Amino acid sequence: MLYGLLFLGVPMVTHRAALAAMSQARRAEVFYQAQRAYEQAVQVSATDAVQAERFLRQAADGFQGLIDDGAVNGRLYYNLGNTYLRLNEVGRAILNYRRAERFIPADDRLAEGLRVARSVRRTDIPVAGRSELIHALLFWHYQTTLRGRAVVGMVFYVLFWLAAIGATLRRHEAWRYVLLGSLLLWAMLGCSLAGSAYAAAHWREGVILVDNVVVTKDPGVGSSPEFKEPLQQGVEFELLERHGRWYRIRLPNGKSGWIPQETADLI
Repeated sequence: MLYGLLFLGVPMVTHRAALAAMSQARRAEVFYQAQRAYEQAVQVSATDAVQAERFLRQAADGFQGLIDDGAVNGRLYYNLGNTYLRLNEVGRAILNYRRAERFIPADDRLAEGLRVARSVRRTDIPVAGRSELIHALLFWHYQTTLRGRAVVGMVFYVLFWLAAIGATLRRHEAWRYVLLGSLLLWAMLGCSLAGSAYAAAHWREGVILVDNVVVTKDPGVGSSPEFKEPLQQGVEFELLERHGRWYRIRLPNGKSGWIPQETADLI
């Protein structure tokens, strides 16, 4: 299932206006063609696998072309994830679903698509240790948008000052609870926003895009393997550092090693 034509957006980078960017009419046409190709692929998938793949490639090219042109939003990434999932390219499906999460983190259809993609990858590494605890305690941080948290934070900020004024004008036990509660929630959301800003600047995640990726102890061809089994596409990781064309990654279970840059992409 795809999202219909919503808002294809404007280029996010201002200097793109000097390039040959698509007009809004052209973007709408490309989107329609990509969506139509996806629908045709679904229709013929049971009878003509070759033709279905051809349609899916057309759809993927269309959705990716819109994103490359600057029409970046969660709906397009979601549609692209669906397309790659039907192509059995689970790594690219998860990559685009995860990119969509930055814009529509609480979307039910996105959550279901990501769940299905993760269920079919051949290397499944469960979250363990500190990361598992953090995700459990801060679920509200990971399942809401930055904008949403900012709006709610402003609500509690206003509520705090209204409670402060009320407590000054009329001393009552209830005002103290409202004051302390709004202050606590305001501080929590403020820390959440600060954490998101820090993560955006310093913390990157990625996804393995190809099969049989050997994780090595050191960067460079010829280094000995870090793990007995290679990683398959769809494995998600945290980027720790770069060295030339090598990534040092940390897996959800806390183990780390080096992979060639061309075998993965960053969210």
